[in-house]
Amino acid sequence: MPNFEIDPVTALERIAQGALLVDVREPDETAAASYDVANLQLMPLSVFEAQSHSLPKDRELIMACRSGGRSARAMQFLLDSGYENVVNLNGGIIRWQSEGHPMKGPQA
Repeated sequence: MPNFEIDPVTALERIAQGALLVDVREPDETAAASYDVANLQLMPLSVFEAQSHSLPKDRELIMACRSGGRSARAMQFLLDSGYENVVNLNGGIIRWQSEGHPMKGPQA
């Protein structure tokens, strides 16, 4: 079975190569602190199933949330829906911030 978890350093490398970071946290969470990357799409888990069809199938999707749990569920939903190039950011924004990666927002 393939490994669907990646670390923040790998995520940054893949984003630089064109991968899309999909943050499934809710708007109040993303307003407080967000990933500061060029290829970012916000899609809260509360509307994810209804809106996920708009995500591209022709580029890698990196699912992200606060700690990795909700994004893992979103990743599995996409895999079950026919998406193939999807991974989960291990540790979410907690790990991302603790490792000193680019952040924006009042809590950044």
